[in-house]
Amino acid sequence: MSFGEIVSKSPSVQTDSVKVERRNVDVNGGNDYKLISQSKTIKKTFKNKVWAYSDGDTLYVNGRNFNVQHGYACAVADGQKYLSIYAATSGTAASTAAVTSTVAFGLIGAAFIGSAMADVRYYYAIDKTTGKLHLVTIKFLKEVLPERNKEAYADFQKDLEIMDNVYNPNQKKSVKNVIIGKYARLLD
Repeated sequence: MSFGEIVSKSPSVQTDSVKVERRNVDVNGGNDYKLISQSKTIKKTFKNKVWAYSDGDTLYVNGRNFNVQHGYACAVADGQKYLSIYAATSGTAASTAAVTSTVAFGLIGAAFIGSAMADVRYYYAIDKTTGKLHLVTIKFLKEVLPERNKEAYADFQKDLEIMDNVYNPNQKKSVKNVIIGKYARLLD
């Protein structure tokens, strides 16, 4: 499936010889799913050339094409303008963290930090018109929601107000992540 095929929801290739399997990201990092096939040609194609795979129920997006590490990430919402995915850290962020932690803490420290980063996931929005990947943050949602989903934006503003007024600083990070996840799924 190419990027254009994702947007038009019309895959050019149909195959029953592929199985989706959950990956052990604690060992190798990367995204949560991989595609399994007995055919080496199909394996190589899905690893490097295919943008996404749908099993008829769920869309799995190839992280390599969007620089969000290897493996496939699950799409959580498919709006008119944005496709939202929940994926591992971007390749650039992961590389920067690895180099920084190696310099600061040596190889042993870097191994611990790398292991912790293997489980880190973020919400991303892929702009269907440009193919550009956006990290979904509070700032991004403040910019995009008013034009895409006015009703959701009003609720979003209320949730931010509750977060600021009710939760202590230690709780706010977790609450912020829940808010981002909720509204990443409502991007249109």
